[in-house]
Amino acid sequence: MEENVQRVFSIMIAVIVFFLLPMYVAFEKKDDIAYALAVRMTSELTENVKNNGYLSKKMYDEYISKLAITGNTYEIKIEHKAYKYNPVICSYSDATHNTLLQTFEYEIYDSQYLNGNISYNGNTYGNLQLSYNRNEEVFTEEQILDILSIDNSSVYTGMSREAYANVGINDIPLEPNLYSSGFLGAVYTMSKGDDFSIRIKNVNTTTAEIFFNTLTLGMASNPMPRVYVNYGCTIQNEKYKNWVVTNSGYTGNVQEVTIAETGNYLLEVWGASGAGNDPASAVLGSRGGKGGYAKGQKHLTQGTKLYIYVGGKGSGSSGGFNGGGNAGPAGNGGGGATDIRTSGGVWNNAASLASRIIVAGGGGGADDTLPDEVAGGPNDGSGGSGGGSNGSPGYINGTNSPTYFDLNNANPAVIVGCAIGGNQNGAGGLQLGFANPTTIPTDVGGGGGGYYGGSPSLHYNGGGGGGSGNINGVTSGEQQTGINSGNGSYRITFVN
Repeated sequence: MEENVQRVFSIMIAVIVFFLLPMYVAFEKKDDIAYALAVRMTSELTENVKNNGYLSKKMYDEYISKLAITGNTYEIKIEHKAYKYNPVICSYSDATHNTLLQTFEYEIYDSQYLNGNISYNGNTYGNLQLSYNRNEEVFTEEQILDILSIDNSSVYTGMSREAYANVGINDIPLEPNLYSSGFLGAVYTMSKGDDFSIRIKNVNTTTAEIFFNTLTLGMASNPMPRVYVNYGCTIQNEKYKNWVVTNSGYTGNVQEVTIAETGNYLLEVWGASGAGNDPASAVLGSRGGKGGYAKGQKHLTQGTKLYIYVGGKGSGSSGGFNGGGNAGPAGNGGGGATDIRTSGGVWNNAASLASRIIVAGGGGGADDTLPDEVAGGPNDGSGGSGGGSNGSPGYINGTNSPTYFDLNNANPAVIVGCAIGGNQNGAGGLQLGFANPTTIPTDVGGGGGGYYGGSPSLHYNGGGGGGSGNINGVTSGEQQTGINSGNGSYRITFVN
């Protein structure tokens, strides 16, 4: 009997030594690898936050995805300590500043401080010294993640994206706020000198822990987490302040922008609409054609100069700035294109036009705008929409078919083409960058400006063709036709 017990005991020892223990060591090594990965991922995120001054939704989501590779479930604690330094005036008992008598808010008593004495509650305080108080405010992961979950179209401070883009660098609030930045999504910003920390620990029971409990017969009733990482930093930079590159509208002249930081930027442009009845109306005929929209990314280095030409809406028979074509005496001018270039000069300079990075075409101008004109009616000569690889053709008597049969001609079989939309490849013989002016002295619309401008109408009661867009100078480019009414605009946003 004793021999059998020894044999069983020996088998158990052998199982532990040759099977369970090696497996425990292997799973322990897996936990060590998970810990090393978590340390590296957390330190990389912390360094990124320290050097940039922000935590973006994209950064946080990528961090969570990387942690998932370790196979563990984590409790994550993020903390941001924001410091504000408020100036105060200190009054001491004597000139040696040994005993502090009273402190005063600088904003309230600044004029008395300049006079050397402060009157307060019937007393006069001298021996004044300017100092400051440091106030600390702590923001937890719940508050930070709430901000990161806000929709991209809003800003935590209550400002629109356009308003934020026009805030001076020194006027951006020091308190945490959200900025919406292109493909980064929502961004939680911090100020230089603030503290940021992140602490993670696994909350699941790892396989190594199960083996350990088995081998020790459950002696470790309150085990320590296998992965515990605590990293912190002091914010060294505020790169988000360089994101406010520009967001502007029509000026009638070239606008110059200098890139402050090397990186990838999102470029967006909106072409101007042609003159005529309201382009947004679904009822009126002889509408001005809407301008197009284009966007794309471009890697730009610090100090690069960009030249932006924002298209102007057609006005009367005159075409808008940056390529809008003139109309006949009773017609309406085409809208100008909006584009971003790397070479400046007058808008129609050949070298400058050849340097265009991205273009949104302008809409074609309408024919005359009589009070009885209705959409699709016999007098509807609306302008074609701008934008896209090919601008849209203009309308003649309610149709924009490429082959319009002139029913007023003595020979009904004569085909008169509608105004041609600008073509990205230059088809149609239209001039590079702007619409041909009309040669018909009647109620015909002018073409829209574009990478290639639209043609004017070839028939009375006809609207001009829309200008084409172009995205050959950017990556991840997209174009839309007939998006914008009124003058053009543009936006340049830092991505990463």
